[in-house]
Amino acid sequence: MTKSDRKIKPSEEIAELRARLEEAEETLDAIRLGHVEALLVDAPTGPRVFTLEGADHRYRRLVETMSEGALLLSPDGLIVYSNAAFANMMASPLETVIGRSLADFVDEGSLPSFRALLAVTPQEAAGEPITLRSGDGRSVSTVVSISPNEDGDRGLSVIVTNLTVQKRNEEIVASERLANSILDQAAEAIVVTDPAGIVIRANRTAQEVSTGQALRQHVLAAFPLVKAAQATTHPALRALRGEIAMSVELPLDVGTGQPIFVLCTAAPLLGDHQEILGCVMSMTDITAHKRAESDRQELLEAERAARSSAERARAEAESSNRTKDEFLATISHELRTPLSSIVGWSRLMSTGTLPPERQRHGLDVIRRNADAQARLVEDLLDVSRITSGKLRLDVKPVPLATVIAAVLDSVRPALDAKKIRLETHIDSEDIAALGDESRIQQVIWNLLSNATKFTPANGRIFVGLRRVASEVEIVVTDSGEGIEAEFLPYVFDRFRQADGGISRLRGGLGLGLAISRHLVELHGGTIVVASDGPGCGSTFTVRLPQAAAKPQVSLLAAPGPRASQGAGPPVELNDLSLVHVLLVEDDADSRDLFVSILHRCGARVTDTDNGQDALKVLEAERPDVLVSDVGMAKMDGYSLIRNVRALADAAAQHIPAIALTAFARVEDRRRALAEGFQMHLAKPIDPAELTRAIAELAKPRAIGRA
Repeated sequence: MTKSDRKIKPSEEIAELRARLEEAEETLDAIRLGHVEALLVDAPTGPRVFTLEGADHRYRRLVETMSEGALLLSPDGLIVYSNAAFANMMASPLETVIGRSLADFVDEGSLPSFRALLAVTPQEAAGEPITLRSGDGRSVSTVVSISPNEDGDRGLSVIVTNLTVQKRNEEIVASERLANSILDQAAEAIVVTDPAGIVIRANRTAQEVSTGQALRQHVLAAFPLVKAAQATTHPALRALRGEIAMSVELPLDVGTGQPIFVLCTAAPLLGDHQEILGCVMSMTDITAHKRAESDRQELLEAERAARSSAERARAEAESSNRTKDEFLATISHELRTPLSSIVGWSRLMSTGTLPPERQRHGLDVIRRNADAQARLVEDLLDVSRITSGKLRLDVKPVPLATVIAAVLDSVRPALDAKKIRLETHIDSEDIAALGDESRIQQVIWNLLSNATKFTPANGRIFVGLRRVASEVEIVVTDSGEGIEAEFLPYVFDRFRQADGGISRLRGGLGLGLAISRHLVELHGGTIVVASDGPGCGSTFTVRLPQAAAKPQVSLLAAPGPRASQGAGPPVELNDLSLVHVLLVEDDADSRDLFVSILHRCGARVTDTDNGQDALKVLEAERPDVLVSDVGMAKMDGYSLIRNVRALADAAAQHIPAIALTAFARVEDRRRALAEGFQMHLAKPIDPAELTRAIAELAKPRAIGRA
């Protein structure tokens, strides 16, 4: 393969030139020693051309193909032999060079130096910088070396070295070294492969990025991809197919456990005839950038999520605030409405001018509105207990048919007033649920009172009870106003009402269904609502766990949501004619009320407005029962009972005590009993319940005294 058939690296070319020079010198020595039979015959027509026909084939080929000019001169300086290199150097055909004097090619300024070279002795060999003039007029800087042959009659041997080519080669070598230095200092990994994809050149950065020794490795093995399936589209392979791949992002698995990311560009290396000699590939490490971009993206996503969450929270907070504002307005309305009737009728009755029948009517109004207020307060307390997780259940088998019958009795007057037709279907009288009887009754009462409230006159309400697998199902269906589809998901939310605001048509706080849902879920059951829309009525379905044991007959007969807060007929008070009660209450009106109730029952009452005075009473007297408020200023009820239980006198120390307080939570009751009270009664208290509790505690002492 000739030089034109392949690309030769500059370093390889210099090495080859040097080898050829050495061989050329050997060839010239062989010529001078007569290894080549050359004939130089004088003739009238001039000297004949010197040929190398008899020369050794190996030397002849070297001389004819060497890059330096090789000449044989006759004694008078005529060129009798020239290789092709000298003819090319002089830009002249070979046949025009033979037979001319070498001096014809010497620049005028170099003629003195040239003539001095011709004057060498047989023992001398000299070289001199000589400027030659080519056939196209160019100046060619050379070094001309002239040596006499062994046979002086046969002329001179001449070697002409082109300094321009030599300088170019030296520049190539220098530029290659510079390029190597620059490549090794480059931050990018630069790789050169052969046509098969084998790495034949890799700078320092490429070596560091590779899995090991990059040289003589296939490019895919030296720089493996994280996903081998992407190998067919690898930029290097594309370049070896003649394509140019620009800025392709690649994840590389270099054996560190973590992939690195590079931006890769590859292009083919083409020969003189556009053949693919390999490819050159550069890789820029963008791992830090990718990770920074990933971190930035994560921060953006987190910020976006936080912003979205904050916006949702703000919207929810604003909605909640609006709902609570509406709820507070509703509370104000619902509490003030019965209070207005209570205050108005009480003041009207205090004038003493009302006839007896109007006084009885006024008392009924006061009692009815007081019960309504009590229910509102109890609902609020239930919400507080539910949200704080402090609502407790007294779980046992509950006879549902009996509970439903009691609730139906309580709502029947309202149904009759609106001429609402009531239909019931009870599968069996012995169906029982496992739960708290009073709380289940509260749920049913809420559903039936809602159905009554929202069903127009001459409407229909259906109540059903049946077993479903291991559960019991209670269904309350009405033909009332129905529920819009948009509001259905919020029916059981606290503080939500479909007609909320001051223009709403119905009363109530909108807590009944929310409380019912929580109570049902506390029992391990479910409650759902269905409605086809406004005017289509509603159906509420409650499912509760079925009780395995047969329930006892329920003693509850309360018409309202809670047993102690009904609106039934007056209950006879207990006879307390033999009982001495110590009453401690800091609120004057409440103290006066309790004293009046106890006096009516025949009890003897000693009352005081603080705990310190109560202790003084106990030092002087021995009452049968202590009834004390808890929330008092000078000494609260808890401190009082602790001091009582610490008295030295045994009779005073063991006096039965009742905590009578507006702190009505379960934990308040537990604390009262733990502190030393025997009973805990929540305000507002039913007079019958108060007298019954006092009678129960005072009975043993009164009997003993009688």
